[in-house]
Amino acid sequence: MSEIIFTTAFVPLSEYYAEITYNCVASFAGQYDRLIIVQNGLGPIPYELQELADLYIVSKYNRTHAGAVNICSRLASPDDFLVFANNDCVNEDTDLHNLCMI
Repeated sequence: MSEIIFTTAFVPLSEYYAEITYNCVASFAGQYDRLIIVQNGLGPIPYELQELADLYIVSKYNRTHAGAVNICSRLASPDDFLVFANNDCVNEDTDLHNLCMI
């Protein structure tokens, strides 16, 4: 059965980046089946993000957003819907289920 997998990534330069990532994920709450967050680079792991994620990946190096996308796409099944969002996106009225059509 298909799942909607929501993914995002951030660089742990300051608490600000963790906060905007949290806001991004929270704005899509209830619209995905699994959440994968990639932390691009070593640094403090924000507890709030780790608790939200079904899978929280810490990459030793900053692999950029594209690198995080590649990591996440390897973890999905062929019939899953992957949603890649920049961590500074905030959903106002989009329903992900309406975007995931065959």
